[in-house]
Amino acid sequence: MIATGNEPDPSGDSRWTAESACGSRQIDLERVPLKDPELEEPLSFMGTSSRQPITGRIWTPDQPGFQDFAIVDLYQRKSLPSDLDLLMKDPYLFKPVPMLTRTWIYHETLHKVTKKFDENGMIKDALCEVCTDCDVNHGQWSPVMALLVMAMGASFTADLFIFGITVCMTTIMMAVTVAMNNMRWYCLVRGTTFLPRLAFYILVAMWLTGSDLNGVGVVGFAFSAVCALVDLGRGDLARLMMRQLNCRWEIVHCLPNRVYVCYRTGAAVYEKWYGSRGGVSELVCGFSPWTKEHGLIADFHGILLELRPMTKEDWNAVYEASFGYDQKFTVLAMNVFNHVLPSLSSIWEAEERRRQADQELQEQRNRAKAIQEVGKKKTRGAD
Repeated sequence: MIATGNEPDPSGDSRWTAESACGSRQIDLERVPLKDPELEEPLSFMGTSSRQPITGRIWTPDQPGFQDFAIVDLYQRKSLPSDLDLLMKDPYLFKPVPMLTRTWIYHETLHKVTKKFDENGMIKDALCEVCTDCDVNHGQWSPVMALLVMAMGASFTADLFIFGITVCMTTIMMAVTVAMNNMRWYCLVRGTTFLPRLAFYILVAMWLTGSDLNGVGVVGFAFSAVCALVDLGRGDLARLMMRQLNCRWEIVHCLPNRVYVCYRTGAAVYEKWYGSRGGVSELVCGFSPWTKEHGLIADFHGILLELRPMTKEDWNAVYEASFGYDQKFTVLAMNVFNHVLPSLSSIWEAEERRRQADQELQEQRNRAKAIQEVGKKKTRGAD
């Protein structure tokens, strides 16, 4: 999706509207502003994200005035073309992918104060933290989930000792899980409790193997064994495998409205496991080529989103859902670019001109001040 410089101007003018009318497949997309002027208070999700310590799921509650959206538009315009072919060629339209774990970490850094003032200091701290950004939960859930089910199986064995130590182990794991449910320790729950859990499972297996169990007891033993295997396999082993997806991000360029071009370190197998994330146009990122380590990340009122270019498959899915199921799609207007500044390079040039103008103005003020000082000294000498 690298721009060639020959794309139609996506500014919502009459030429684009006329071209859209000739298209074979049409989609009506509603644009919503990044900042709704009708809201009494600015929309903000900061500090609302939380992590469930048992399931490991990240949850962020809706805020008053929030309107869901499926597409992000970085270009300032009155309306989008309705022709599907034109939309597929538009380099400013992106698919938002929530970065749930990193958003929770971002909210956890609210209390952290950076040593040097930086308006992007908090998001830099959140992006440099090592975590898994893909929406998978393999191994993120607590061992408490398996131990709770295992306690039910232990009760079938009619062995008071096994049932008692299972309940005690579950209680201890619950306390450890809750205590470590923060951005520094949440990913170490399984590592720190692996040996005690492994010793516990071996003890239970040895004790029940030497016991005289009836039919129901054998079922309970088998049930407990399955729970232990699930905890070790789908929990610890999966968590170990998913460490290959751990990564951190470094901000390369800052765009207006809190959009960032970033570089990823780690997660080298992501594209191999989940496929390509697409290539961003040079108009948007300011350089070429775009590599698989690069990413476009936006801060939407405290929610971190990775912006991925819309593919033909995405647009076909939008078209089928729109006309097959009468589903309405909303586009978030972030207005990073416009017809005056259509690319990141033009934004840099405008900022450089503004910086030079400010520097010249400051030099003029300094010269005027120096002239005034010389005049005052001459006046004092004449007196």
